Amino acid sequence: MNKKEIIRGFDYRFVEKFPESFTCLICTLVPREAHQVICCGKIYCKNCLDELKRKSDYFNCPNCRSSLEGEHTYFPDKNMITMIDNFAIYCNNKDNGCKW
Repeated sequence: MNKKEIIRGFDYRFVEKFPESFTCLICTLVPREAHQVICCGKIYCKNCLDELKRKSDYFNCPNCRSSLEGEHTYFPDKNMITMIDNFAIYCNNKDNGCKW
């Protein structure tokens, strides 16, 4: 049986250091489809939260341990998504001489 691969956060090399306090606490990467939890305001990847919810008997916030059961416990953080989209990244071939 093939398991569907979960797409985690961005593992790009950013030109400027991305603030560590904004990284997803589950995958420790820059959040992809950044979502904010209502309990403590931390940011996570949507897929990381969805996978945690699917795998866990008790769906709790990884940061403050508050319950995330029920609807509307996390939502898209449009400001964070915009901020991430505006960060410049290096080409994946930078180590091979790419100047981009």
